[in-house]
Amino acid sequence: MRAFASIALILILTALPVVAAVQWSATETVEDGIPVVTNPGTSRDGESVLAAREAWRFGADEENDPLLGLITDVIADADGNTFLLDGNLSLIHVMDPAGVLLRTIGREGDGPGEFRNATELAFMPDGDVGIMEMMPGNVVVMDRHGEPRDSFRPGGDANGDGGRDMMLPQHMDTDDHGIVLGHVSTSFGQDGVVTSYTLARYGADGSLAATLVEHNETQDGGNISLSLGGGDDDFTRNWTLCDDGSVVVFRHAFDYELQVFGRDGSPVRTIRRDYETRKRSERALASARRQAEEMNARFPGVTQEVEERARDITAIHARPDGFLWVENSAGNQARPEGSLGAFDVFDTAGRYVRTLRIEGVVYDPARDDYSIVGDRLFVFREARMVPPKQTTSGGGGMMMVMVSGGAPDPEDETESGPLEIVCYDLGD
Repeated sequence: MRAFASIALILILTALPVVAAVQWSATETVEDGIPVVTNPGTSRDGESVLAAREAWRFGADEENDPLLGLITDVIADADGNTFLLDGNLSLIHVMDPAGVLLRTIGREGDGPGEFRNATELAFMPDGDVGIMEMMPGNVVVMDRHGEPRDSFRPGGDANGDGGRDMMLPQHMDTDDHGIVLGHVSTSFGQDGVVTSYTLARYGADGSLAATLVEHNETQDGGNISLSLGGGDDDFTRNWTLCDDGSVVVFRHAFDYELQVFGRDGSPVRTIRRDYETRKRSERALASARRQAEEMNARFPGVTQEVEERARDITAIHARPDGFLWVENSAGNQARPEGSLGAFDVFDTAGRYVRTLRIEGVVYDPARDDYSIVGDRLFVFREARMVPPKQTTSGGGGMMMVMVSGGAPDPEDETESGPLEIVCYDLGD
């Protein structure tokens, strides 16, 4: 009986087909003299999980914590101190590594050490703090204790009249060599209003050093159309500055493509990944439609168009090890509860090496925002539930409108909690 069973087993095993292992590979080519790395839709090493650990929280203790308006950015120094920019109240809260408030600097105004309409922070090459004002497009500078320094406008004033060319900064970062800034500017042309999208490097004094990417559009001055959901070629916020001075930008909304530029502004590499564009979630579309209705009613000459497709890439983070974490629409929409979501991880050669999921995080993308700074994750709880704040600025016959805050769902009966900052250690 045993002999028969053994013979039968041998016959079955020898009859099985031999299946070769599928080998992962990325394609490397050259286009217009620039290396291009094209990755398949799956990662080389599969998925890994990173468990975030809560370090501290700030803002929810109404008896001991100061009132928060809307935290719009966070940076951290080499000692682990955190600088939180409150864009609505025009203040900066400085926290120690354990989350204890050390001091509050800055105030609203137009004088030395004062700012308004600010959205981002960065440490200047000399160690001072630079505050990016979206309107009128200045960088306000102070030391880490709030003492005013010389402020400036990157690139200067093109026409010298203080308003003919209106610049609206979108995203700023700095390194030892100066400033990288993405901005949108508008001016009058012969055929209408010219909108320029620019990503450029500037010296520490604000002088132009190199233009990385630039795109211009012209519209009839009496019929201006804007897109809610990100225009296809608006890249001014969609980039990250790496520790080696290179800049990585995802330029088009519906192409999974990363362009890498060197410190001198020259193209270094293009990274692609096979990807199928998705539709935005119904929750995101509903929010965009509400915002469009409000803006169209408020400004009859401006038509807000709602894009139903989700951007292929929704965020990108340069890591200290030189790798890139890329958040795409699929990872964002399929976010499990208790997770920040999934990121595509690319190595220094542009290869899609793994998918990373960050767990142990209380986060709702419809209500909260987040920022990753070094090995720490900051979740801004309830940031998208802050009522919109509108600010206008103009000159030279032009006007810009800035709306900060979210677009809360009027049918959402969930009670909003206090604005709170939760800091997590990643320690990857």
